[in-house]
Amino acid sequence: MSIFYCQLDYEHVPYLSPMGAGNGNISNNGCGVCSASMVIENMLGVSFPPEVAAKLAKMCGAREVYGTDLYAFSPVLAAQFNLKMTETESVEEALRFLQEKRGMVIANVRGDRPDDGYIGVFSTGGHYVVIAEAEGTTVKVLDPMYREGSGRFDIPGRKGKVRMDGTDAYADMSVFAEDCKERPFFLFEKKDTPPMIPVIGVVGSDEDAVKAIEKVGCKAEMLTKEEAGAAAERLDGLYVKGDSAEETEAVKAFRENGKPVLGVCSGICAVAAANGADVKGSCGAPAADIKTVRGTRLEVIMNGETHLKKHFGVEKAELPETMRVCAEDQEGNPAAIECCTGVLCLGVSWRPEKLIDSDPTAVSIFAALAASARR
Repeated sequence: MSIFYCQLDYEHVPYLSPMGAGNGNISNNGCGVCSASMVIENMLGVSFPPEVAAKLAKMCGAREVYGTDLYAFSPVLAAQFNLKMTETESVEEALRFLQEKRGMVIANVRGDRPDDGYIGVFSTGGHYVVIAEAEGTTVKVLDPMYREGSGRFDIPGRKGKVRMDGTDAYADMSVFAEDCKERPFFLFEKKDTPPMIPVIGVVGSDEDAVKAIEKVGCKAEMLTKEEAGAAAERLDGLYVKGDSAEETEAVKAFRENGKPVLGVCSGICAVAAANGADVKGSCGAPAADIKTVRGTRLEVIMNGETHLKKHFGVEKAELPETMRVCAEDQEGNPAAIECCTGVLCLGVSWRPEKLIDSDPTAVSIFAALAASARR
């Protein structure tokens, strides 16, 4: 029997997005992360439960819509576990992949199609399931919405198309030709090459940042302000702590190349300016307690911790719709900002690298940068 996770068992685990952030949880939005957990645990034999998968998905920007955006999540998931991932809408390609026993597949089923009278077998609407293996055209499916005794596959339109053996479901691949019509399959297979070690550019002389980056398994390369922007194509991420015009342009260049950025201290202003925002700050502002904002990526990265102190006062923040405040001080002033979509682009008003040996949230911030850089 395969390792199986039912999303309905995880109503207690928040999985928030700006769309319905008040009640989002793994039970009502977590089919994608449960599918990811089942792929990793069954393929690799390592622990990767849904609550951990949900944190990675949120951190990489895959939880900004309803459900999980696997186009955003699957490359990060694959890189995190040194897998190769391929997308296809060809049911024939997905079946051949499974018949050759190359790996496992996450299928994005479409659900009912009222226009042509089709009744979805594995869901009435958008849903992710794992196709674990194939014998001929018969495939074994792990459906995270399945619960034993639910009669899920006994309703009209589904009855007779799925055979259950415990939590393992069996169906003909022709079912997915219809269920996944014009929807993607995500194919995961093991690599025979060593994992990539991301290289993060560090602008200016900052040994604390180098230490923090190396602590989370990356390499650091020191850059001057003048050469930082030109490094966007060859490096995997960027750390900045200043707000000069050159640093702002470097943030913009890394962002345009789909590379993650962490701006600290006055670097929060560079992150803002590179994304068309207006953030003003003042060095030497009094330290203040900060609190993460519900539903943001930073809340997940920091596990909602609120005990940190900010070291750089932000006086003003006028953000476009593409950005949001993700941490505030006790008076409601912004202490951190982040981009809402795409790869991680985060500005914080404190110096997490200074806390790397004493505060687990500091490690979490650099770990988020590292995970986003593994692509």
